[in-house]
Amino acid sequence: MNYDLSVPASRIAERMGLNFPEDRWPDLVRGLEGAAQSLGLESPHSLVARLLSDSFGRREVQALAAHLTVGETHFFRSPDTFAMLQSSLLPELIAARQHTTRRLRLWSAGCATGQEPYSLAILISRLISDRADWDVTILATDVNPEAVAAANKAEYTQWSFRGTPSWVINGYFTRTPEGRYLLDPAIRDMVTFRFLNLADNVYPSPGSDIHDFDLILCRNVLMYFSREMAAKVAERLHRSLREGGYLLVTPSEASREIQGGLTSSMSNGEIVYKKTPRFSGAVHDDLHVPLADRPAAAPPEAPRVERRSKNRPFSAHAERPAAETAKRPAKATTDPVEAAREARILADRGELNRALACCESSLECDKLNPSLYYLKASILQELDRPDEAEQALQSTLFLDGGFALARIMLGAIARSQSRSGEAAKHFREALVLLAQMPSSTVLPEADGLTAGEMAETVASLMGSECVS
Repeated sequence: MNYDLSVPASRIAERMGLNFPEDRWPDLVRGLEGAAQSLGLESPHSLVARLLSDSFGRREVQALAAHLTVGETHFFRSPDTFAMLQSSLLPELIAARQHTTRRLRLWSAGCATGQEPYSLAILISRLISDRADWDVTILATDVNPEAVAAANKAEYTQWSFRGTPSWVINGYFTRTPEGRYLLDPAIRDMVTFRFLNLADNVYPSPGSDIHDFDLILCRNVLMYFSREMAAKVAERLHRSLREGGYLLVTPSEASREIQGGLTSSMSNGEIVYKKTPRFSGAVHDDLHVPLADRPAAAPPEAPRVERRSKNRPFSAHAERPAAETAKRPAKATTDPVEAAREARILADRGELNRALACCESSLECDKLNPSLYYLKASILQELDRPDEAEQALQSTLFLDGGFALARIMLGAIARSQSRSGEAAKHFREALVLLAQMPSSTVLPEADGLTAGEMAETVASLMGSECVS
């Protein structure tokens, strides 16, 4: 496809909300090619023709969603978010309903393959001991039907637990003979999955039970929308909350468009919006819930910087859903960008040895790319090959001395091997690098986390080193 893609990109933004500026047209082309193939069309040109006509319907939206959206996530992704949910926000909601309706409604909007809503369900099961006496709804929606189908199965690989506290796996999953992990049916049955295109003006809707939520999580979703569509979606999410309900997004997604009728608060880098009374003019009041740094009860294990929620190399804009790639083997390619992309996709599927081979293939063509060495180090670390990971990280820093995440991973490796002095040195150097950036800067390769958030995590790790 060698012609101007501005018109189909505009149509996709209008119909699906997904933003594809010119620098992302290669991703758009790959998505169109994959979607056309899955629809049985002769070429992506045929799909573009449908896209620009009245014949573009739900089937085409679903096919494009499966090839244009990111389906990669893991359990208890963004540990600070779940620490805040467990210690403050959810207990407040539960206490408010304990002696009244005993009704709680939660929505994971953009749930991918289900790890986020299932993480919520696990928290609820720990916080409400008499759950049989409660009416708890956890709705999970996504525009990718293949992701929704995978979520319903509640079966995962080890890759979905990178950085996840051990009590999650030990307490809520059963290992299959094939080495996969099946979620406890009691937790699985707490969540209802449904296809929903957030760009469609079909919610809030009492008829489809998408309304009156106490909590909506819409994290790492709005960032893929055009600004205009993000504002429309935020307004619909706002209307889908009950008064006093909460909306959570990532710091990089926070914007003035979200704040109409919502109060906002930030604690430990977490953005929390609360739906205010109808006639309140306040827009920046502090959330009255004390947002603790860590959970007060049943805490997750101390965060480890090697978890991918803090320094994983799989940049969201460079990924495609695992469901897409599960249908086909990785393609051999001499294009270093495509090889790196395949490496990320394979790693997200848990096929780490193949991911490493793709990464090394990419490095053969692009030996001076520090991000590729960082990707290689991250895969090697997952393969439990820390010595080789350290070598790759040293190459990263040789090419880019300001690559803070490489310093952090080196510190994490040293810390895991009880080399406390060396770990502290790496962490200190990482803090120096992070301090040179505005705290609101979103770090590349860091899953949407900011320099300030990363600095807080590194500081907490250094503190734990001092007391260990």
